[in-house]
Amino acid sequence: MKALKKTALIILALALSLACVLPVFANASQSNLTMSVSSTSVKVGDKVTVTVKLNGQPELANFAGGINFDKTVFKCTSTSSVLIDVYDSELGEWSGRSIDHSTPKEANDSNGSAGFTVVLSAKNNVKIKSRNTALFTVEFEAIKAGSAQFTIYEKSGAIENMSYAFNQDPVSGSAKTVTVKNETVTISFDANGHGTAPKAIEVEKGKTATKPADPTATGYLFQGWFKEAACTNAFDWSKNVNESITLYAKWHKHTPVKTEAKAADCEHDGNIEYWSCSECGKYFSDKDGKTEIKKSATVTKALGHDWDAGVVTTEPTCDKEGVKTYTCKRCPETKTEKIKALGHDWTNPTYTWSSDNSKVTATAVCSRDASHKLTETVTATRTNSLTPCGQEGTATYKATFKNAVFTSQTKVVKIASVPHTLKHYDAEPVSCEDDGRIEYWYCTVCGKYFTDSAAKTEVKSDALVIEALGHDIQGPEWTWAEDLSKASVAYSCTRCDYKETAEAVITSEGDLRIATAEMVAEKLTDIKRVASDDMVGIASAKNSSGIAAWVAVMNHEAEKLTSENAAAVEHDELKDAKAEDITVVWQKHLKIADGSEQASVTLKVDDAGEGKEILAYRWDAENGWQLSGFVKNTDSITVSIEGEQEVAVAVRPVTEESSVDPVKPVDPGKNVPDRNADAENSSMLKYIGIGLGAAVLAIVVLLIAKPRKGRHYN
Repeated sequence: MKALKKTALIILALALSLACVLPVFANASQSNLTMSVSSTSVKVGDKVTVTVKLNGQPELANFAGGINFDKTVFKCTSTSSVLIDVYDSELGEWSGRSIDHSTPKEANDSNGSAGFTVVLSAKNNVKIKSRNTALFTVEFEAIKAGSAQFTIYEKSGAIENMSYAFNQDPVSGSAKTVTVKNETVTISFDANGHGTAPKAIEVEKGKTATKPADPTATGYLFQGWFKEAACTNAFDWSKNVNESITLYAKWHKHTPVKTEAKAADCEHDGNIEYWSCSECGKYFSDKDGKTEIKKSATVTKALGHDWDAGVVTTEPTCDKEGVKTYTCKRCPETKTEKIKALGHDWTNPTYTWSSDNSKVTATAVCSRDASHKLTETVTATRTNSLTPCGQEGTATYKATFKNAVFTSQTKVVKIASVPHTLKHYDAEPVSCEDDGRIEYWYCTVCGKYFTDSAAKTEVKSDALVIEALGHDIQGPEWTWAEDLSKASVAYSCTRCDYKETAEAVITSEGDLRIATAEMVAEKLTDIKRVASDDMVGIASAKNSSGIAAWVAVMNHEAEKLTSENAAAVEHDELKDAKAEDITVVWQKHLKIADGSEQASVTLKVDDAGEGKEILAYRWDAENGWQLSGFVKNTDSITVSIEGEQEVAVAVRPVTEESSVDPVKPVDPGKNVPDRNADAENSSMLKYIGIGLGAAVLAIVVLLIAKPRKGRHYN
């Protein structure tokens, strides 16, 4: 408890010490300095005074402050400071302290800071105050047009030596913006006795001025601004202005001359009453020249002729124009207008055919003048209708005229019958690849086909064609080299000499030679076996996807295949077998070579046959050994395999008392030795793979021996 109290007292003492030594400047929300500027808008060359003051009577140790400025717009021309009073709390009295500040050169050579420092006390804060309003005063001269900011900075600390050129971050909210403009000149205006002069304008020195709106005065015309009252030299607004100037307006007094009003007629403009100044060319609607108008406003437009309805002075005919004459109602002026010729009125045209109908003459008479006639003779075109052949046809004559008055004329006449014009074509034999054709006759006139020369039996063109037979393919036929190192497979046609052959790729599986080839998008396989005493039987399989899988049944040692040594076999591998008349041929772990899920495997057992029964078992992980099937009086049995599975085959004599399930093979999970444990078991797996290959070979042999139906390649 005492230790805790001691720790608490130490923490309290440290807190009080920090509270005593932390300067007021640490309070970012309260600044000890304020700043003011003499003007916020000046011209280049003008002076700006920036004054820094104390904010009340703060208690501080050593401290520094200053002004940040933009060197590109202002330069420092002078700096000054005053004495400050420091209150000594021990003596209870005030004493003076001087302020050390930067010179104009130091300020201009810096990054843009004019500063000051005050050494008060190396250890304690003391109360200070300024002897007058201004603590630190800096004068700046504007050197370039633009907008610039002045800010103040401050810092304090219990240190003996402090530099006034801190370039500290500015006090928040202390910025003062001053705008600097270039030097300007003034242009003043004198109306020179008439109208109202525009207001004076300020122009940046060395720049051009914008001309104000022209003044106006009744009875006078403004003629521009001049440099003197006598209006001798005109002011050029396109030139730069470098000094202040007064401009004088030049006026022209109008001397109006009257023009009497004149009425407009049909063809000539008139005018209103108006006055014009002969000197300046202006127009006015009053004699005093107060209301100026445009010249176009003095004109009254010509009235134009007012024509009557007109009379026909010359009547038009079929092929000649007429004339119509009009007279103006306001003046004796006349004008004529052409009347379009009436044109012919052709009525009831007649048409005359020549005796052979090869030409037609059309004739029309004008209803306005019977002496006017129109004729046109054209050659008619003939179209024969000859279908069907052997019957009476027609000839159609058609006459077409260029003149729109006449219409096309058509005439149909009968013509004698036309017989078929036949062309004979011999029959062409059909083959496996090429179409054949029957004998036929073709009419070159009507385009019909006939199977007889008398053109009595008509057929369609597609009935003439005998489609190609297509190849009658047999095979595949395998051809092996004597040493089984090469093999080829072929398909051939029974009707022609077509034959397709492919060389096979030979692989080896123990004593098996497997030939593989692809023909007509089909994978073909054939297997030959090198003679060996190790083969007990051959099993073949073809899985659900049509890919062959092979199983070879390997021969056990001789003593394991006889009933005399069944006890030894029972003890070593089939300890659950009960019948002494059972010969266990083999029990193996089989795997379909191509990885398919299912395969039907036909197993041939050499020591089975007449008077013998074969029983086949499959191992099921959930139910143990299951009888797959049994057959009597034969040397083979078919077993369904699912991927990778344990299979057992037993052989016994056929008796009336034979039970369905006389043998339970060994549980492969408990009694079959680990196949990866030694080299002997690895060898057994190898034999199984060879056995699978042999089984597939057997199926291929059966497939080859089975007659193939012919296939067609069209």
